[in-house]
Amino acid sequence: MRPRHLVLVAALLAWPALARAQVALDGNPKTINFTGFTAAGLTPTPSAGQLDSDEWRITGMSDPGGAFGATLTTGDFARGASTGGVTTGGIYAFDTGGGNPGLGVQPAGADFTPGSMRLKLVNGTAAVITTLRVRFTLWTLNDQNGQTVWTLATSADDTTYTAVPGATFTSTAAMDIGAVWVATPFDTTLTVSIAPGATFFLGWQSDDGVGSGSRDEFALDDVIISQPHCGDGVVDTGESCDDGNGTAGDGCAACALESGWTCPPGGGACAPTCGDGVKLAQEACDDGAKVPGDGCDATCLVEGGWSCTGASPSVCTPICGDSVVRGAETCDDGVNNGNGCNSNCTVTPGWTCPPTGGACAPICGDGALKGGETCDDGGTAPGDGCGATCAKEPGWTCTGAPSTCTANCGDGAVVGGEACDDGGLAPGDGCGATCAIETGWSCPPTGGACTPVCGDGVKKGGETCDDGDALAGDGCDATCHVEAGWVCPAVGAACLSICGDGLLRGAEACDDGDTNGGDGCSMSCTLESGWTCPTAGQACAPTCGDGALNGGETCDDHNIAPGDGCSPSCAIETGWRCTGTPSTCAPICGDGMVFAPEGCDDGAKSDGDGCSAGCAIEAGYMCTGMPSTCSLMMACGDGTVDAGEECDDGNKVGTDGCTATCTVAAGYVCAGAPSVCERDTDGDGVADPDDNCFATPNSNQADADSDGVGDACETSNGGGGGCHAGGADRGALVLIALGLVLRRRRRAR
Repeated sequence: MRPRHLVLVAALLAWPALARAQVALDGNPKTINFTGFTAAGLTPTPSAGQLDSDEWRITGMSDPGGAFGATLTTGDFARGASTGGVTTGGIYAFDTGGGNPGLGVQPAGADFTPGSMRLKLVNGTAAVITTLRVRFTLWTLNDQNGQTVWTLATSADDTTYTAVPGATFTSTAAMDIGAVWVATPFDTTLTVSIAPGATFFLGWQSDDGVGSGSRDEFALDDVIISQPHCGDGVVDTGESCDDGNGTAGDGCAACALESGWTCPPGGGACAPTCGDGVKLAQEACDDGAKVPGDGCDATCLVEGGWSCTGASPSVCTPICGDSVVRGAETCDDGVNNGNGCNSNCTVTPGWTCPPTGGACAPICGDGALKGGETCDDGGTAPGDGCGATCAKEPGWTCTGAPSTCTANCGDGAVVGGEACDDGGLAPGDGCGATCAIETGWSCPPTGGACTPVCGDGVKKGGETCDDGDALAGDGCDATCHVEAGWVCPAVGAACLSICGDGLLRGAEACDDGDTNGGDGCSMSCTLESGWTCPTAGQACAPTCGDGALNGGETCDDHNIAPGDGCSPSCAIETGWRCTGTPSTCAPICGDGMVFAPEGCDDGAKSDGDGCSAGCAIEAGYMCTGMPSTCSLMMACGDGTVDAGEECDDGNKVGTDGCTATCTVAAGYVCAGAPSVCERDTDGDGVADPDDNCFATPNSNQADADSDGVGDACETSNGGGGGCHAGGADRGALVLIALGLVLRRRRRAR
């Protein structure tokens, strides 16, 4: 993008606030650079991004239109913004680089082949215009193989156009690989005759050239139209300058260059020639050179920290006292009073100053006191009272020049030949009045309070004991302080443990916190027999299992096994009685608790209930639980019907009516002990020998006629059994009668 006359651009492009009928020529250059153009179409009342169709018209598009004053905001006339590489024909706002838009076109088979971009001008002056200078740039993106020919032409009636000689551009037929936008500038002067108020037209016309294929993209930009004359701001033929006016003294007088000035070759304001040794009014200085750093810079402005006088040429000198070293200055501390830097900005002897400016410093080690030095002993070695920067070191006093420094004894810092310094001069604290270490003391090498030597058998300073060694654990610790649980009555002698304080110290075997005997720990803190004292300061405990009764033990059976009457803690277990030493324990009979050797314990001491008075299970009984519950034991086959038995015939034969488990077999009834079992054919609970109707159930044995045959067997008596009306079963009756006789005889025996 070239430099723009932005006000003129706004006037010529007719954006939202301005609509013009044509571009008026008024003697001033007109610049059209398409800033803000987005190819949003043409209209006589343009909005942002549009062209004023009263000024511009475009011909050769396949879409209808193209007359001045038309409204064309779609299709070929409004293809929008692009950076190139498009294929659709029409008008674009091509960005040729850096956001620089131009009035662009993509020629196509039916668009702009041929075509033209036409600009309407009008003479706005009162005189005939005879000369026009037209400058413009044509941008090309040669990315296709088609050739295009562009020509600038002029017309007085927008009908007949005449080509301008030398204002023709022909693109290359062969495409460029990696094509980029390329600018071709044009500058031509036209001889014209435009009467006041008359119109005049510029036309950029285009058509295909040789070759074939698609067409390249093009953009028109930076159109400058001027009427050559001195003072128009444009250097025309015969002018050496044109600053836009004819006034002398500003570098350009009547478009001729004045001495000592430089003017732009294309026109514009002139500037004094800096570095020619002539100071003009517009220059602050001119020393005949354009070298920075000498007071007058390359633009003939006085540099900071300098003062320039004279006109041909200027003489510049640095300003002394601004804290910056310039020119011939060797120092500048901002004061320049001789305290390192003199009033002429030269270094005072015995000082050193920064080469770029700033505070100076005295040279330390020369034996002279100056500036901020508090000492100077003629050297820069530290540790002798006067440091490497000639500052008095802590703990010293320095006087004279060259300085003599001595250590300050009693200030708490060990310096020079001092062996100690505890901050005072009083003797008896380890460091004497001359800062020498006293016997039996140890002092910090850098100063501070001394400490007595512990373990030398002498109690001093803050020591509360000294037993002749520095070992801890013997009553006097490694810092010679009495340890807890000890007393140290004699200096240099062994300390004694305190018995009864609850702390186990020295030769003490125990310490239960008192000096009472008989509680496991004696009055001399020795362990008493039969006791253990596991924790110092707490009561001892008798030794359970040693067979001796001590302390709170209620028994001690010489072991710590549980379940034998005396527990592992030597307490009598529930249900036991213990006596003697060692204890002999036996279970308590009659308390309802069973412990070996007891076989039972029913809570009573009586015989005959299964558990004897001595807690033994009686014969024939079985006892369980606590307290014991005893019951007679069942013995099937012993001829006694015990609880739970249905029968017991004295044997375990399972086929005689009483089974091997003493239950009545099916089809039998059993009675007595030993049990006698007989068949019960009808299952009515009456044995066959006793049943007056053994084949028919009749447990009530009803016999209405008392003939020995049950009613269940006699139909005549209401029965329905084995006897039928008309006569009894004689055989059966005989058998029954025989059976009854035998049974009676058996029972009679």
